[in-house]
Amino acid sequence: MSDSADRVTYVLLLRGINVGGHNKLPMNDLKEMLRGMRFEQVNHYIQSGNVVFSSTPMTSDELEQAIEVRIQETFDLDVPAMVLTSGEFETAVERFPFSADQAEKSVLVFLSGEGSGEWADRAGPLAGEHEQYERIEDVAYLHCPDGLASSKAAETLLTRPKSGIKATMRNWRTVNKILELLSDTRPAAHTGQER
Repeated sequence: MSDSADRVTYVLLLRGINVGGHNKLPMNDLKEMLRGMRFEQVNHYIQSGNVVFSSTPMTSDELEQAIEVRIQETFDLDVPAMVLTSGEFETAVERFPFSADQAEKSVLVFLSGEGSGEWADRAGPLAGEHEQYERIEDVAYLHCPDGLASSKAAETLLTRPKSGIKATMRNWRTVNKILELLSDTRPAAHTGQER
């Protein structure tokens, strides 16, 4: 096993798997695939594609491309992958712009790709009377006190982006479960922002 001081902790977020019987990807099989790519300390939360792992330092773009290709080869699925360093993920949570009592009814939308911010900002004008939308760099935050199903802003953010843009949504509970996984996966203090 590699020296833990040379490894970085990452968060992998997959979009659109195991939803409504489509894009079935068992998490245990995914974990075995990632271990086969020489990633270590691979852990997941629920079946919607939330994985924490450690690796030798690589850019997020390199990791995303490698994981997407391997998923296609292994499972014959076209699944967008988004990878953040532990520091990037934690910063996104720390920047939560609404009050603490709004968190449980809020979602975070992680974005990447040229034009992703403008793509997400289409949701802002659609936010309902009791909703709030704000984007801080590559993360959009949406407070939906009446739930996602009735929210036109959420519907906009849940549509598949155009080519070159990635976006994936996580609710507050999932975000905090990922933070718990990160607290158990600390091979290095690296929190770089490379992409």
